[in-house]
Amino acid sequence: MKLTFSVRFNNDVAPAEFARLAALAEEGGFDQVWVSNDLFFHSAPVLVTAAAQATSRIELGVGVFNPVSMHASEIAMVAASLAELTEGRALLGIGAGADRFLAWARLAFDPPVARTERAIKEIRTLLAGDAPWEHEGRMRIPVSPVRIYVGAMGPRMLRMAGRVADGRCCFRRVTTASPPPRSLKGLPQWVATSPPSM
Repeated sequence: MKLTFSVRFNNDVAPAEFARLAALAEEGGFDQVWVSNDLFFHSAPVLVTAAAQATSRIELGVGVFNPVSMHASEIAMVAASLAELTEGRALLGIGAGADRFLAWARLAFDPPVARTERAIKEIRTLLAGDAPWEHEGRMRIPVSPVRIYVGAMGPRMLRMAGRVADGRCCFRRVTTASPPPRSLKGLPQWVATSPPSM
């Protein structure tokens, strides 16, 4: 089993800045760079697209989509498109969605574990070229499997992630008063002095 090192940024950064940070992470030897997909900020797929153009090796993930504000078919479309654009470096994070954000957007939602598990199964079916609903409801672009990680913290969601996903999004959230470094040289010190926020 290979140990993987990842870094995650919030989607409040501009596309050019995220692309720069992803290139810095790649230069620093990280295996993956993830970006959050919180509502009312920059579009995570746009940020990953910018990062794909600035990198060549590092895997790029959105952590996480939710099946309430975005339908499973749309998530599968984004995953397939990013997989094609990145030549297989795309990673997909799925979570229930933060009830607080969903309420702000006046979106109705059902229980978190059920909605997340259903979406993962539907997305996997679509990325296999099959139709989870109607026969015509299938992808019409090249598809390939994309690894799916679940944004999970509670015991029921963790058990579900163990059953149906490739892993769990397990991010240490970093807050700092100082901006990210401009060069690789400053990255270790910036990470070391950034306290976790819970």
